[in-house]
Amino acid sequence: MPSEECSIKSKKAAQAELFRRGILHWQLRPVQLGIYNFIKDSENLKTVLNCSRRLGKTHLLSLVAIESALSKPNQKIKIVAPTTKNLRLILHPIIQNILKECTKEVMPHFRTMDNLYRFKNGSEIILHGVDNQSKCDSMRGTACHLALIDEASSIGTPLEYLITDILQPMLLTTNGSMIISSTPPSNPKGNYFLTLTEEAKANGSYIHKTIYDSGYSPDLIARFKRETPLEDVWQREYEAKFVFSKDELVIPEWVEKEKDIVQRNKRPDCFLPFTSLDMGWVDSSAALLGYYDFKKGLIIIEDEIEMKKHTTKM
Repeated sequence: MPSEECSIKSKKAAQAELFRRGILHWQLRPVQLGIYNFIKDSENLKTVLNCSRRLGKTHLLSLVAIESALSKPNQKIKIVAPTTKNLRLILHPIIQNILKECTKEVMPHFRTMDNLYRFKNGSEIILHGVDNQSKCDSMRGTACHLALIDEASSIGTPLEYLITDILQPMLLTTNGSMIISSTPPSNPKGNYFLTLTEEAKANGSYIHKTIYDSGYSPDLIARFKRETPLEDVWQREYEAKFVFSKDELVIPEWVEKEKDIVQRNKRPDCFLPFTSLDMGWVDSSAALLGYYDFKKGLIIIEDEIEMKKHTTKM
């Protein structure tokens, strides 16, 4: 037998054995492997990944799900995407690609009507598209060992509601965990993914990767940067920074004028204080704190407060 043919057979045999053991991280690129190791070492309930486009976030989440399903019996794993269309066009093909080297011995069966992969050891991966709150609510009532959210910042259903009211309680009886992955949104203000990243930074469960970590050649990255004329788009999509798109701003000129307008103002001896409050629950409650400066004839805003699901007792 030629050595090349022998080598191919040995490689396939090794891959088959790794699938049987539920060890798949050999499929990952270096940047993905670094994130994978971070996830495996994390002991937090939630791990937050903020990464650039084309880093392979969805592939990584899918691989972690398959590994978990293969390595332990009777695991219930949920992968959540912004829409059902995302499942059909993105998630399902990626999972199929990961499983292409899988042997019949451990190959899961896909149930199309339920968007569910059932493994021979009793584990299941359930794919959910949360196009609306009704589809989000339909997930209630089952235990879950691992919950994975893909492109979290693009989820139309309130992301905070999905996480705190739907997914997190599912993890209680299993002592499970959650991985939340996304690229920043075009409008970060009020997007719960920004809050999640701040919380994750504070407890050491946050990882940030840019296009410069991706392994793509510097020449290719430089070429795409030249072809991306808007700086805010480059910073958001490729550097995974939370920046406002000028197209999303009510007053686009604010970006250039903010440094001239926002200044410290010493309170005068005589002024009229006020508080302006817009009440909400799932949508934020917001308050402006300020006063009227009689001498200057100006309304001065000193601070603002944004709250969600707060009552007067909180």
